[in-house]
Amino acid sequence: MDENLAVALQEVKDRSLRNEGRIEKLEENQQALNDLALSVRELATDQDNMKNDITEIKTDVKELTAKPAKRWDGLVDKLLYAVVGAFAAWLLTGGAV
Repeated sequence: MDENLAVALQEVKDRSLRNEGRIEKLEENQQALNDLALSVRELATDQDNMKNDITEIKTDVKELTAKPAKRWDGLVDKLLYAVVGAFAAWLLTGGAV
């Protein structure tokens, strides 16, 4: 009977050791999955930040490209006012002399 009990106890110990090894592997895999999930979260945050930065850059570029057009429009307006003013002055002085 002692021999049967010793064999059964050894089988239980062997099974316990195998299960401990499997549990350790599962823990390692779970840690790897947790690390991966954190990395994905960081990537998503970085992507959101990049999206916001790109939106800002696009807005800045649009503003910068609009400045020369505004300056040109302002210059054309001033030239037009000068021509109209000169014509009005010419009319007020009596036209062609």
